[in-house]
Amino acid sequence: MSVIPKGSEHALADGAGAAAVNPSNRLCALDEAIRALVAERQAMRDRGFAHGELESNRLELARLQWEFSYALIDRHLPQLAGSAAA
Repeated sequence: MSVIPKGSEHALADGAGAAAVNPSNRLCALDEAIRALVAERQAMRDRGFAHGELESNRLELARLQWEFSYALIDRHLPQLAGSAAA
């Protein structure tokens, strides 16, 4: 189950639709989703959840962190390309 708001996902397959989402909004949404998953994971550990349940959370957390890193690249790469051409 994803905690990322609908419409904030990075289009993984071909990049379609990625430009339609404001990069700053996307980064904020991803950051909030990551924070929520971390808090959920900590609560799960405190309550003694099984390894499989923790693993599901870990995989979702890793996916969102991957999304966050690509959102940062999407946000800053055009600036890098523009400065290299100068």
